[in-house]
Amino acid sequence: MPSSDEKARGVVQPKDLKGKKLGAPAADLSYAQLPIFLRANSIEASAITVINIGLPVREPMLAAGQLDAVIGISFETYVDMIERGVPVDDISMMLMADYGVHAYGSAIVINSDSSSAKSDAIKAFLRAFLKALKSTIKAPVAAISSVVRRDAASTAKWSGHA
Repeated sequence: MPSSDEKARGVVQPKDLKGKKLGAPAADLSYAQLPIFLRANSIEASAITVINIGLPVREPMLAAGQLDAVIGISFETYVDMIERGVPVDDISMMLMADYGVHAYGSAIVINSDSSSAKSDAIKAFLRAFLKALKSTIKAPVAAISSVVRRDAASTAKWSGHA
């Protein structure tokens, strides 16, 4: 998910990546989707300078202006940019799913032995999960803020401060 920490850099839609420096950790799963994203948006790979960077320096380099955009998990990047003092209004996210890449998602896997023995508990969990997911979709900034307030250790892990 390419993202830019400053809209002033002019990266708010896929075509804006042309001529820009994109930080892409080769170890990040989102990087594998970059060719699909570029093809879906009629962008030649040669139009972008892709810099292979390590995961721990992705957001620091973006926040410092050494990169115009990065590839990564939107939640991780968003939280880290906020922690680095980037105003919410300056963060621009391009979710690949919004630009023609419908490649994968998350799943809840339930052991078949547990599914029949604990069906009421599983149904309750799934109802709670769907309620939380719908709330997150309606108010993503509030959801992220809630996680950051409640789990400082996790936030530090993702942002490279641990």
